[in-house]
Amino acid sequence: MRRWYAVHTQPRAEGKAEFNLRRQGFEVYCPRLCKQRRHARRVDTVLTPLFPRYLFTALDVDAQPWRAVNGTFGVMYLVGRGDRPAPVPEGLVEAVAARETEAGGIALPPPSFRPGELVMLEDGPFKEMVGRFERMSDAGRVTVLLELMGREIRTETDHLAVRRAG
Repeated sequence: MRRWYAVHTQPRAEGKAEFNLRRQGFEVYCPRLCKQRRHARRVDTVLTPLFPRYLFTALDVDAQPWRAVNGTFGVMYLVGRGDRPAPVPEGLVEAVAARETEAGGIALPPPSFRPGELVMLEDGPFKEMVGRFERMSDAGRVTVLLELMGREIRTETDHLAVRRAG
């Protein structure tokens, strides 16, 4: 019976391991996250592994030469207990794959903050200032209250430019 198993890869070698496992005929799934990256006042979207250093392969351990996975370039080992690989919980890989967008990445909801929670701005003129979260709009814009010159100033920014303070 085919089940999904976790494969632990070498650092930043998910792509190499995926390529080499596919070349050997294994079914492989490496979920990736659509992540916005900010650099030099530019924002671009990149696909990064959802589970860094891990990917999944579907195997029938009774019928397939699963030990070949451990000898694949880019792979550290097939995750298991003792000398046998341990399957991931049923439905886990399918549930992750169901969240995949047309762009090939997993869509995760934006972080949710509670009103009054301390947040830090990571971009813009108020970069590295701590304020209090007020609300988030449907468009993903966040309103933050900042303490400036003895009074509260309301500012709005993209939810990607805010993180929990602490």
